[in-house]
Amino acid sequence: MFTASATSKDEFGEKNGRAAATDLKDGARRVKDDIRGTAENVKDDLQTMARQAGQQVHDLADSATQSVADVAGSVKTKICDNPLQSSAIALGVGFVLGVLFRR
Repeated sequence: MFTASATSKDEFGEKNGRAAATDLKDGARRVKDDIRGTAENVKDDLQTMARQAGQQVHDLADSATQSVADVAGSVKTKICDNPLQSSAIALGVGFVLGVLFRR
């Protein structure tokens, strides 16, 4: 048989159990929200780093393209300024390559 004090103990335990469950749910919700916020921050940071890396690659490609264009212009100028010397060099390189590939 239940007594009055046993009933109040049961009610007290039940209320504490509900409060503990509510606290646990709230804590889990806060952890979930913290994880979601952290994941969004990481995603944003990665996107920023990817954009910066892409810009650096683009800048390097532009620089390389400009360097190649400068060298090509320089070679063209040398060839035009010294056509006989350029022709002799081309003939010599062709001869050496022909000997190497013949073997």
